[in-house]
Amino acid sequence: LGVSYIEGGWPGSNPKDAEFFQRARSLRLNHSVLTSFGSTSRVGIGPADDPNLKALLESETPVCTVVGKSSRLHVEQVLRTSPPRNLKVIEESIRHLVTHGRRVFYDAEHFFDGFAFNRDYALACLKAADDAGVDSITLCDTNGGTLPHELPAILAEVKRPATAPLGIHTHNDSECAVANSLMAVEHGLNVLLETPIAHKLSEADAIIAAAKLRGLKIEISEQFHRRPLEQIKLKLIASGLFGRVHSSFNDFGGHGYHGISVMRSYLGFDAKPVQVSGSVHEYP
Repeated sequence: LGVSYIEGGWPGSNPKDAEFFQRARSLRLNHSVLTSFGSTSRVGIGPADDPNLKALLESETPVCTVVGKSSRLHVEQVLRTSPPRNLKVIEESIRHLVTHGRRVFYDAEHFFDGFAFNRDYALACLKAADDAGVDSITLCDTNGGTLPHELPAILAEVKRPATAPLGIHTHNDSECAVANSLMAVEHGLNVLLETPIAHKLSEADAIIAAAKLRGLKIEISEQFHRRPLEQIKLKLIASGLFGRVHSSFNDFGGHGYHGISVMRSYLGFDAKPVQVSGSVHEYP
């Protein structure tokens, strides 16, 4: 499909994700690069002893995505540590992975809220990641509250000192994800989008066209059809065992609204527009 990076999960969070990366070592990917996801080391634990960073290295993926607190408010109220200590955690965590031969993507969690709360500290978090040798920095609008008219001035300040490529991860809590994505693309940022990437096909087409025009990347989160069980189903369909699939039924209990993507994968992503009917069942 031409997807550059596929995030396989968080190996340090549960046995299932850890098993996925063990099995994934046998994959031979022609274009895509598999990445593992985790967080910076815990406060008070050095990176070499942190279980989460150990799990990232044991996953043996060439790229590790690391999320870190980038808001002073969250550093002091959630992590309950000092701002300088958090900067050290970011830099040491990334440098530890880099020295072990990994490329690192840094997800700056709550960046835009952090920028509004304390601009200098939010930028200092990005600098700590940049100084540690990070390959890419993603600015996360974690609460989805950033408005489009606010974005250009923020991006201008971020781009000025940054040396690593920048991306953005927008959320749609204030119905501004599409506008913010377009604004980010116009300012030269790669974009990570949730599903669906827009409420209208015209909006999705506008984002894709703007990115292609500028040679930027668009990545889509939560690709459930790439899960091992779904891959088995798709291989059975591709084998012709069931003939041509014209209808698809799915229990969304385990997929949520991402189940639409799974159903489309059964029918073929090149399929013409289809009708989707839904019903709700209560289970005891």
